[in-house]
Amino acid sequence: MRIVNPNNRVFILNYNSVATGQLFSYDCNYQFVTTNIFPWSVGSNGVTSFSDVLYNTLNTYLNDIGFQLNECILSTLITSWFVEIQIDGTNLIQIPFFEGFGPLEVPNDNDWRVAVNTALLQLIDFSYYYIVFGDVITIYNLLCPEDQEIESLNINVGINFKLECN
Repeated sequence: MRIVNPNNRVFILNYNSVATGQLFSYDCNYQFVTTNIFPWSVGSNGVTSFSDVLYNTLNTYLNDIGFQLNECILSTLITSWFVEIQIDGTNLIQIPFFEGFGPLEVPNDNDWRVAVNTALLQLIDFSYYYIVFGDVITIYNLLCPEDQEIESLNINVGINFKLECN
């Protein structure tokens, strides 16, 4: 290791560090949660694709503000999709992954898989690790806290959109 101080003196430090022993204490609880990679796989009310996600989102939003989808000009639709990961109700990660123009441009399954994996890579910054096996994601807590078991995991798809309506 080389350290330079403001007086331009150079110090060279050599050191060896060896750690022995076990990584985790014997009484560490093995903490993990699992979920499906696709947002419609868990209690999704008939949603089976990203097209369904888009139309359900549009219909719900428009109904809430007193409009119907047929009162809008669908060719003006611009969507920005993002993946969001929450653990125990706390937003940890949110990354954009797809831009769509019109109602037919929606992400495909591979777009989603890549986005989720990209987001999951950031979990290490929060002391979590993950494994994806098929369509199942398992998140592990690396810290082994006694009073902070993982209670919930949400991997959400979000859509920001612009749409002209009459």
